[in-house]
Amino acid sequence: MDDPAQLDLDQAVQFYGVVSRMVFAWEGLYTLYHQNSLSEERFECEKVDIQTVLGSPGGRLFWADIRVGWAKSFRDQVDEWLETEVVSSFNPTSWSRDIGA
Repeated sequence: MDDPAQLDLDQAVQFYGVVSRMVFAWEGLYTLYHQNSLSEERFECEKVDIQTVLGSPGGRLFWADIRVGWAKSFRDQVDEWLETEVVSSFNPTSWSRDIGA
């Protein structure tokens, strides 16, 4: 989400709903990883997704608004990851053009 200001109210609510479900899943995977129930290799993929989604302008706005609602250890880790460079070059706009959407 490059420009959250362009969203109308309905789109903003949908965006927050989708991203909050993603963060809920990521927090669960983070917990599994720290309980040694998820491999480091698998969790590294999730870390890239977290950095990509929450590192976007809309993701950063979302995270700033709701971060206090998550476990402190998870939120501190996400904050640390967001301070580092995002390693993904995924661009959903170019991807959707490629499939003809």
